[in-house]
Amino acid sequence: MSRIRPRQRATDCNYSHTNKNVPLNELTSKSAKILTFYFSKIPFNICRETHESVTVFEILPNEIICGICEYLYALDIYAAFYNLNSRFRQLITNSSVLLNVNIGSMSKSEFSRYVENIITPNQDRIRFIYLSNLYVVDLFFSPVKIASRFIRLEKLVFDNIKSKYLLNIIRRLTSLPQLSSLTIMPIDEYRNHDEIYRSILNLPALTYCKMNLKRRYDYSGNPTVRMLHVTSPLEEIVILQALDYDDIIGLLACAPHLKRLDFNFSKCRDNLPAIDSTIASLRLTHLTVDMGLTPFDHFERITTNLLSHLQVLHISVKQNKKYLDANRWKQLISSSMPHLRIFDLNYSYHIYGIYTEWNLADCNETLRKFSSLFWAQHKWYFEYQLAVKDYEGEMWFFSVNPYR
Repeated sequence: MSRIRPRQRATDCNYSHTNKNVPLNELTSKSAKILTFYFSKIPFNICRETHESVTVFEILPNEIICGICEYLYALDIYAAFYNLNSRFRQLITNSSVLLNVNIGSMSKSEFSRYVENIITPNQDRIRFIYLSNLYVVDLFFSPVKIASRFIRLEKLVFDNIKSKYLLNIIRRLTSLPQLSSLTIMPIDEYRNHDEIYRSILNLPALTYCKMNLKRRYDYSGNPTVRMLHVTSPLEEIVILQALDYDDIIGLLACAPHLKRLDFNFSKCRDNLPAIDSTIASLRLTHLTVDMGLTPFDHFERITTNLLSHLQVLHISVKQNKKYLDANRWKQLISSSMPHLRIFDLNYSYHIYGIYTEWNLADCNETLRKFSSLFWAQHKWYFEYQLAVKDYEGEMWFFSVNPYR
């Protein structure tokens, strides 16, 4: 396949077709800065494979050059290597070198040149795309340029993009056979989530997804995930927006292979529905959850039915004192989370006024109950901090060294 070489700027060195050795001190200034920065990031063992003193860049074997390219974005690779000599030009245009693309702050004209000279000739070699430019996201994933041609794309990040582009873009991603990681962080709020969830869950190779789909209003309608009736290969999900009980249950039902889940729990109705028996075989092993002000019995409802294989639990809570009932936790862990290895609890309580649920004696008594034989056997230890002045302050109760 013919390659379109990058357009030459007045400050660039000439495109040379000689094979002469290139001493390090003769690299272009930009190339030298790029290589110096990325050499500092390369593991030592990749550099010591050559037993010679590296005084001439040309003696580095192709394997090391390819290793350097793994730490560079495509634009930097072309800036550093394309003008050196024909060997390096041939090497960076070889299909075995996969490319990482970062489309951040650039004008539309710069973006057009980037697409024409580097992205389009190498679509079948791009492994990672980071896209955070409000003005070019729709151009990049237009029907002409997308995506079915990015046959090796594994990781895609949308950061601070407008949500109006999301649905059409995600629908086009189904043609990517190797897309295993997707991050979506819109800059604005998004009203209807069900189609976004459906499109994400239908991606055929996706195993990791991180998203923050903000809502335009306080959500109190029907759950968005429960009725999707799709099966996803997802193994890890990070959801920064708040989800309620029904959404979480629906999400777990759609992702039976899920091992790691990170989300914020929104307060939901008191009358919780029964959990569908079809997700009883869930194999979730890692859970990170911010329960906020949600009652403890809502967390117990999920735990009792779904977390029998859980090994790692990170939980954050505010205000609700029932989460500091050591005996209740002991019973819940013993009966519903028998494989739990790491228990990381972070509790905070804002104190205001003369009447408060916490004083020094309360804190000491709570700590004593979390120091019994059960907690010592698991090597789970806790501390508290109490800061009060003029009847206002904060109380924190938290795990110490939860990873031991």
